[in-house]
Amino acid sequence: LNRNGRFDTNGVQRIFDTNGIITQATALLAGDPEWIGILEHPDLPHSPSNRFIGRYAFVLVPAGKTLDINFLHNNARNPGVSRPVTPDFFRNQGVGSWEINLAAFFRELNTNTWNANSYAYNPASNLRSGGYAFGDALSILTNRYQSRWTSLKSVNQAFGLPIGNLFRNDQIDEYSDGPLMTDIHPPLESNRDNPAQPWSGSYNTNGFVSIFELFDTNKVSTNLINGRLRPTLVRPGTYNQNTFYRLMAQLGTDSLPANRNKLNLNYDNVNQLTGQIDPSAVAGFTNWTPLRFFTNAADQMLRSQSSNLLSAIGITNVTLSVTNIPVYPTNLYLASVHRLLQLAANIGDATTNRFQLSTGTNIIYAPSVFRPAFLNDGKSIFIAGYHEVFDTNFLKDPWLDLNNQAARNAIIPPGTIKTNVNVYGIGLVIGAKKGLPSFNEFLLQSDVQVSRRLQVRKDRKFQQAYEIGISNYFALEAWNSYTQACPMPLTMMIVTNQASLLLTNENNPPFNGPMSLAFTNIGTSFTTNFPAYTSWQAREFKVPLERLEVFVPDSEFHFDQLPYLRRIQNGISFDVKQNDFRVPNWKLIVTNRVVYALVAKDLSNTPRIVDFVNPGNMVGGMDIARALVGATNAFGADQGQDFSGIYWLTNRIASGAVNPYTAPLNSTRGITNQLNVSLNDVLKDDEWNSYSKNQIDGDEKKKAIDGFRKFMGLPPIFYPNDTSVPTETFWQVPFTPTRKLDQQLSWQVNDPLVHYTLQDLYDRFYTDTNTVQALLPRQSPQDNNIRKQNWRYRPWGGKPGKDPSDDASARDLALKDPLITQSDDWDFPTNKFPNLGWLGRVHRGTPWQTVYLKATVEPTNNWAKWSGRFDTHPTNDWHLVGLFTTALNDNAARGLLSVNQTNSAAWSAVLGGVSVLTNLSAKPQSGGSPVYTNLFVEPASWQLENIVSNINATRLQMPNQAFPDLGSVLASPALTTNSPYLNLSPNQTQYGIRDEVYERIPQQILSLLKEDEPYVVIYAFGQALRPAENSIVRTAGPYRGLCTNYQVTGEVVTKTAVRIENPKPTVYKAVVESYNILPTD
Repeated sequence: LNRNGRFDTNGVQRIFDTNGIITQATALLAGDPEWIGILEHPDLPHSPSNRFIGRYAFVLVPAGKTLDINFLHNNARNPGVSRPVTPDFFRNQGVGSWEINLAAFFRELNTNTWNANSYAYNPASNLRSGGYAFGDALSILTNRYQSRWTSLKSVNQAFGLPIGNLFRNDQIDEYSDGPLMTDIHPPLESNRDNPAQPWSGSYNTNGFVSIFELFDTNKVSTNLINGRLRPTLVRPGTYNQNTFYRLMAQLGTDSLPANRNKLNLNYDNVNQLTGQIDPSAVAGFTNWTPLRFFTNAADQMLRSQSSNLLSAIGITNVTLSVTNIPVYPTNLYLASVHRLLQLAANIGDATTNRFQLSTGTNIIYAPSVFRPAFLNDGKSIFIAGYHEVFDTNFLKDPWLDLNNQAARNAIIPPGTIKTNVNVYGIGLVIGAKKGLPSFNEFLLQSDVQVSRRLQVRKDRKFQQAYEIGISNYFALEAWNSYTQACPMPLTMMIVTNQASLLLTNENNPPFNGPMSLAFTNIGTSFTTNFPAYTSWQAREFKVPLERLEVFVPDSEFHFDQLPYLRRIQNGISFDVKQNDFRVPNWKLIVTNRVVYALVAKDLSNTPRIVDFVNPGNMVGGMDIARALVGATNAFGADQGQDFSGIYWLTNRIASGAVNPYTAPLNSTRGITNQLNVSLNDVLKDDEWNSYSKNQIDGDEKKKAIDGFRKFMGLPPIFYPNDTSVPTETFWQVPFTPTRKLDQQLSWQVNDPLVHYTLQDLYDRFYTDTNTVQALLPRQSPQDNNIRKQNWRYRPWGGKPGKDPSDDASARDLALKDPLITQSDDWDFPTNKFPNLGWLGRVHRGTPWQTVYLKATVEPTNNWAKWSGRFDTHPTNDWHLVGLFTTALNDNAARGLLSVNQTNSAAWSAVLGGVSVLTNLSAKPQSGGSPVYTNLFVEPASWQLENIVSNINATRLQMPNQAFPDLGSVLASPALTTNSPYLNLSPNQTQYGIRDEVYERIPQQILSLLKEDEPYVVIYAFGQALRPAENSIVRTAGPYRGLCTNYQVTGEVVTKTAVRIENPKPTVYKAVVESYNILPTD
């Protein structure tokens, strides 16, 4: 079959070196097809009366994994030449299959035949590529082009003049004729794509039907056939003799377009009537409307990630989609769901600029804004779709708390879709745009001060009195995180906080329910205007909402008498019960509901939403009784030792009771400690003053202790000669412990572009209600964070001003994009996507990170701590990449390389000639601009071998030892984080390698890769047989009549292309795509 004049067997074989000497190595090799006989009676054995009537052989080619010789390579660098007689291949952005390098394929296929002299790729405009590998590739291309470059249609001919103008001006090198992208940014095309010239993406005039046509001198140059292929196959050595079968495993003549069921990033390819993806629709080159792209992209991503997102929380009977996001009674609008919606909006906004907000040198555009519609099906309420918001009128629509049943049914009646309702906790989806101020922090600071007084009667019976005061401070902050003043006027049109404050006491939990002591609702709204430039400076904080609420003025607390809280006015009233040592079980509950909208007018004077926050309930509060016993403050402020918690201990003396709220007749250890201080000289004067609200001077403490001792029948210890006897019937214990509790709950933004859900703002340290700072009465709490840079603000390098060595995540490229040290550093796309890899430049909706194409896998616990949820993990992006395409037509998506191809020549075709960036000569410094050098991937180089072997090794670690989808190949470190083209020294990884440099190779090749297609091509060979002359055994014996040789009387060669469908799990269906009879040469 491979024309080498001998039979090559199949299976595990010993390896011969190139000198023909056998080695100890073995390998599983494919060889020539082996004949299978057909008997006249197949159910009986071969015998004199049951002779062979035919035979067949076949070879099965995994076409789903092979490149397609009919669609790869180009000669595009000089499209004005009518006949392509010199190699003018060009590899640039990887926009279509014609940028797959056939010369690099040959160079890697057999490095003995196609040696180093055979390949010299020269992309410079004044040089031509040289070497016979390019000549061999050109001979194949010449046959496809019918020896005429002009046999290819131009873009104008294929699509029309308007589309030609689009090609000319879209800053994408669809003609693959340059200029070459040698930096992070593509160069301006300068009208390089001439749509009147022949286009490599057009349909070819001729095509190869069978891979065996590579031996046809009418279709391929004799130099390739007789000068390279045939001599190679007869040379000694397994490597040489197996060359053609290695070629067949990697290069074929059939492929399916890999753009089926994929959403085109640049042009609308969804049928308006059916709602299904239609690849042919791309031919219209219709721009997406923002809403159509958003809803279709979001739907694709939600459906693909649904089981991954929901199975982790035990839900298996819901498939999320853009029209099915349950929000009540089960709320599945998770931060991970919002992230996918956010990513859809970010991708769409990366390709368009609408609604210009400013002029001059700092031009800013308004983002796209999408609002949910809600459906009540009688049992559940869910998001049933989205529509675009063009102004601010929606803010006047009703606001709904889904937990309010009456309002729920009134505002969203069952069976209706409501587009004009706002739901607390369900925000808008706003595309990421640079240059805009944004919400930054909401602070709830609660201060509680508690005192306990004791009074004792002559009969030694005690009475207690508790005092409590509570104040709450609310503040909302916005920030211009950029280094330029905001160039347009802004309006904070609505800044609202609805706060509910509740103080409860449980007399005897868990037997009695909580008893409300105080409750109030606070509504705070604010609207203001900020003129352009002068009012919102660079890095300036704005605090439009700030309020101090004295929730409980200093009041005395009574366990049984109404009102339970009484404002302190003229002295203290002690509890009427005697020797009743109950402990208040106070709980403070604070619920905040914040709505924030920032508005800017575009140049047509239409108000546009540029930021909107509706995160739902931000719940604060504390267990006061527990916090009183706490040791010190949680924030580590150096304010000395605080042992005042010992006066609030609740375990009881001489009682086996575990519950401190039982056995009230037994004193608590806290009260015992209070009495001990009042009866003995155990505290210094300054300590006495520190732990008590009431100050003492001079001898007051000594006199108070001695007086109390005498009242209790004990001798004085300071003034032993004082023999006076107290005549009072009751006496207040002199030491009154007071403790202050400060709680600062701060919902903070890390990355200013990520702040739309409550989980985006959550940090288990800054929003943990158990985090309470216990203070002495006159101590000041730690300053809050309002009008300061957030504690959570941690771009690359960590929080500014903090030593990165103290922050393990300061420069963790699996958490954040390298070298993005501030908001100004973002460099998002602003035009259509040249290829699929440019998704890696779009903000992914988690802090400081674009779509993740790198291989490093952050441990899920670390990721959850960083982002708030484990199910927004960066590697989820790998599985989203394959949902999209940038293919301009079917040709651009045919013949792509399967990520499960194991052979190096095919990978060399995709990688060969790719422009990569290297930092090998750079010397980066903190704050500097890294310098990169442009290199090209060379076939048969150690760098390429490193990449391919790493891809193969990574594949073996996958389930079933195969990449399940296109993006899974990104798990291979050699493509990104361990690229052989990068200097990965510590200094370089900290200061020298941008995210675009790490992801350079995926960026350039992703549009030329595909996931496996269940598609095979079967070459079958059949021959009719009859006994040859003198082939019948005539002598007597057991073999008499047996035929020992046959004559071929007819033969046929067929080629069948079969697609395997998988309509149900474990059910497979073979669909014949084509069946052809081939010439029998």
